[in-house]
Amino acid sequence: MNIKFEMQNDLLVKEIWTSWFKNKIGQLQYYFNVSEKIIITDRISREDYEQIPKWAVAFTHEQTVFLLNPYEWIKRYRIDMIVIHEIVHAITNKLEIKLPLILFEGMAVYFADQLDSIELCDEDIDGLSSTKVQLMDYSSPNFYDVSGYLFQKLVKKIGIKNVIEYIRSGDFKILFDYWDNEVRL
Repeated sequence: MNIKFEMQNDLLVKEIWTSWFKNKIGQLQYYFNVSEKIIITDRISREDYEQIPKWAVAFTHEQTVFLLNPYEWIKRYRIDMIVIHEIVHAITNKLEIKLPLILFEGMAVYFADQLDSIELCDEDIDGLSSTKVQLMDYSSPNFYDVSGYLFQKLVKKIGIKNVIEYIRSGDFKILFDYWDNEVRL
């Protein structure tokens, strides 16, 4: 994977290009065998993309990660985690498989190690069947928490390589069956 920074300030590159970040890039390369160039840029304003929700701090379009006004939020969020989250989206977009949103975000949360901030426990997801989680969207309460939690539970049950293989195959039914019959119990 070739990472290219197009940043207004090199200080942000130093905040992103950490040993943790390089390790995560290595993991993504290992699991997805990615050879494409990924561009990371802060040369954009929120006004350029009016359809982006006000709460978003970054987004991905094709193979470019856009950081929206990072100096406004860099003290609240780890920028290297945000960028890895978005790189996962760039990679999954390249798979040309329409992932269910819960898996699309769950995989990004998982690889970006954003699970540490999740405040869910098994009791919180007791009533969440696969049918219910597949209907969740960005407006759903705790959406990112639930998506990351679901993905993490699947990985613990069947392993990251198997989860990725099912995703690559487009056979999401198997993953959701695991959720209903083995993980959620």
